[in-house]
Amino acid sequence: TEFVSSDALIRAVSKTAQKLSISDAERPVAIQIYGKDTETMVEAAKIVEQAQPDILDINFGCPVKRVAGKGAGAGMLQNIPKMLEITRAVVDAVKIPVTVKTRLGWDANNKVIVELAEQLQDCGIAALTIHGRTRAQMYTGEADWTLIGEVKNNPRMHIYELEMKVRDYECDLQGIVNNANYQHYLEHTRHEFLTSVGVSFAALHEQGVDPVVARISMAFKTPLKSGDEFVSKLYMKKEGIKYVFYQDIFRKRSEEHTS
Repeated sequence: TEFVSSDALIRAVSKTAQKLSISDAERPVAIQIYGKDTETMVEAAKIVEQAQPDILDINFGCPVKRVAGKGAGAGMLQNIPKMLEITRAVVDAVKIPVTVKTRLGWDANNKVIVELAEQLQDCGIAALTIHGRTRAQMYTGEADWTLIGEVKNNPRMHIYELEMKVRDYECDLQGIVNNANYQHYLEHTRHEFLTSVGVSFAALHEQGVDPVVARISMAFKTPLKSGDEFVSKLYMKKEGIKYVFYQDIFRKRSEEHTS
């Protein structure tokens, strides 16, 4: 949709509320909001959720003076901690997927998108859209695709995630998940990801291709326990003839890194 002011939404401005009207024929549809105050953005996000869009998008990219000049839109690129605070609060406040749109940075001397993309991901967003210009460029000049490429090639940026829950029989006598089961979680995530993009191991076998795992390296932080809900996230990169999977597991209630 056209982006919607969070301030206008919570004041119930009629013209703004009309922008939340959705037809099923339009789906999938996202409603985009902008603002600079955390509480206002959270309340606006809850109002948007009641309109039942498929996605809630936060605009941190609009460069025009009436928006960025007041600290909203791309103006948030001058206050990254506040941007992250708003993002995290909105993600926690609604149940629908939250996405973000932003730019490379405020100006040529402050292109922060590579680090910022990781930080936004860790806030729990489902996707990120990057305009390949700074706020200072507005809509002029050449877009810089190299930094977008760096974000894409960053192994910390996940392209797929799967929610799961620990079952009693996956735990050892100490009541924590047995190490071998983490491999099962990671393998299941890889399988579901490949299935989602149309890769069939049975079809590959019929073609005489049998993929195998050559090496696994794992590091543990905090253990999962029975009943824990968690998210298994994945990034994939091609290196020569090999496909390298980078995977992380986070406890769902706090997005605490476990392995």
